Amino acid sequence: FAAAAAYEGVRIARAGVWGLPFGRRRAAVALWSTASALLGGALVLAAAALVVLVHEGVWLPDPLVMGLAFALLAGWSLAGFAIGVSRPHAAVVPIVVLITFVSFVLPRVLQPVWLLHPFGTSLELCCRADEVIAPEVVLSILVFAGGLGIAALIAIGSRHVTRITGVACIVLVAGALLVAGLIASPVPMSPLLL
Repeated sequence: FAAAAAYEGVRIARAGVWGLPFGRRRAAVALWSTASALLGGALVLAAAALVVLVHEGVWLPDPLVMGLAFALLAGWSLAGFAIGVSRPHAAVVPIVVLITFVSFVLPRVLQPVWLLHPFGTSLELCCRADEVIAPEVVLSILVFAGGLGIAALIAIGSRHVTRITGVACIVLVAGALLVAGLIASPVPMSPLLL
């Protein structure tokens, strides 16, 4: 859905609309423009939850997991829109698809297993009815998703690449430091197993 938001950003920039003076702030235009990608993502999340509910025989999906997945969806959608607006070329959408694919696949094959947490990849290892996600994992995902969104909104309203890069790096490091010592599972280990 980051690619759909990137397409929307490219479409707005190529039409010449993005350069016009707006009656609203650029951040508001970006949020309204990514709303369709977010709505589509929410529908896909709901469909995936329904499939899991039918398969697992559970009545209600974990609202925390669904909320974290939606936060990541929103962060990546805003980032895709910012990339699309800043670089309105035909190759932007496939590049955004590649970036999101690599960000979800690469942490699985790297040695520090805690890299699974900020990207939300570890959520697939979670959660039975008697398990709770570690607070560090929740905070790490929220910091990473929020940082993506904030960096995207800064990128939309600013032309200073160093400021955007600085914010993105600080957020990535902060999200990683929260979970640096954890194992691959987002569920804390029982003291009996240590």
